[in-house]
Amino acid sequence: MSPPPGPLATPLVAFKLPDSVDSREFRALLLKKYRIVVKVIGKEVLNGTRISPHIFNTEKDIDDAIKAIRTELA
Repeated sequence: MSPPPGPLATPLVAFKLPDSVDSREFRALLLKKYRIVVKVIGKEVLNGTRISPHIFNTEKDIDDAIKAIRTELA
């Protein structure tokens, strides 16, 4: 859902979850299991998640988040 690389690119990443995954439950799982905080985009809008990295996040933090998301959606 996020813009591709280019003039509109941003460190914020939003993505749609499969219909079988509840975005609120997914957020709770990431927080409890991995200590990853994400923004919920509810089913009424997208049923998705937004990741908002900050200056305090390292590349390892981002890699770990991607790995956790892939693991849980596999």
